[in-house]
Amino acid sequence: MGTGMTLMMAACAVLASFSVILIPEGEAAKAQGTSQSRTGSANSPVCGDKLCSEIADSPWQHTQRSAPQIDGCKSHEGQTRTFYIAADEVVWDYTPTGINQIRGHEFGEDEGVFVQTAENQIGSKYKKALYRQYTDGSFSELEQRAPEWEHLGILGPVIHAKVCDTIVVVFRNNAAEISYSMHPHGVFYEKDSEGARYNDGTSDAGDTIPPGGEHTYVWSVPLRAGPGPNDPSSIVWMYHSHVNSVIDTNSGLVGPIIITAKDMADKDGRPADVDRELVSLFTVHDENSSHYLCENAESFTGSSCDELSKDGDFEEGNLPCQSSKRGRTCGGI
Repeated sequence: MGTGMTLMMAACAVLASFSVILIPEGEAAKAQGTSQSRTGSANSPVCGDKLCSEIADSPWQHTQRSAPQIDGCKSHEGQTRTFYIAADEVVWDYTPTGINQIRGHEFGEDEGVFVQTAENQIGSKYKKALYRQYTDGSFSELEQRAPEWEHLGILGPVIHAKVCDTIVVVFRNNAAEISYSMHPHGVFYEKDSEGARYNDGTSDAGDTIPPGGEHTYVWSVPLRAGPGPNDPSSIVWMYHSHVNSVIDTNSGLVGPIIITAKDMADKDGRPADVDRELVSLFTVHDENSSHYLCENAESFTGSSCDELSKDGDFEEGNLPCQSSKRGRTCGGI
C-alpha cells in the first residue's frame, strides 16, 4: 500500500485540525478561517473569507441561486455534485466498547472520570447533533455509510469534489428546538450559501435554518481550493454549523470536504491515485459548551443542571479524556 501522506490544516474557528491520510496506489503514487466584517451589499458574492470583488482579477458573473463563475475553469470541466445532509439529534457514545482499546483493558480510575456515570458524572454517552447523509430530498432514508468510512465516527459525511466542480447541499435541520446551518471553508459562494450570520443587521436565507427547515447551499470549487504544486492529489477543508460556531461544533456539527485536482479525480471526485482515504479530527469535544449540556446532565445523572454547574469535577468529566479523535476517546479508537 505504500507510505501514507498526512495533510494538516488548522481550523481556528473551532479549535481543531483535520488530518487526511492518503494511502497511495502502488508505485505510481511515488512518480480559511472565520467570516470577517466586510464592506459591500448583503447580496455581494462571497469567496472563501472575502468578497469576490476583493480578490477577482475580472468581474464575476453570477445569477440568482447559482454559484459564482470560477476563473481558470471552463464550463465543461466541472460537474454538479448534490448531497442531502441533515442535522440529526442522536445519543453518541464516546467509548462504545467499554474498554481502552489501545491498552486492551478496562478503564482505570483516571479514565473513569470521563466514562463512568455517577451523580456528578454524565459518563460516555451524550446527546449530540450530527450531520448525516440521506439518499434523496425526502430525507426518509439514511445513506448507508460504507465500511471504509466507519472510521469517521462523529464526523459528518465526506463531501468529495474536484477543482471546477459545483457542490450543491440540500440541508435539513431535524433538531427539535435549535437552529443550525452549514458553513464551508475553502470554496466560493454567494451570501445566501455562506451559512454564517453577520452582526451588521443583514440576514440571508442560509444563515440560520430553524428546526424543521431546509435550505439549498451552492458552493463553487475554485483552483485555490485544490492542492498546490507541493501537495498530494487532494487536500482537506471543513464544513460546520455557524449559527454559534463554538457551541454548534462542540455539539457535534462538523465534517470534511476533500478537494481533488481536476486531472487526478475519478468519476466520484475522489483522488484516483490512492487506495483509501483516512480522515481524523483532532480536537477537544467540550461538552460544557454544548447546546445539550443541561439535558444530558439531567437525563444521565438524575441531578439538576444548576446543582451540577457548581461542581468542578462535573465540568472536568465533560471533557472526554481531554481530547478525542472522530468522537472516540480514552483509547476508544
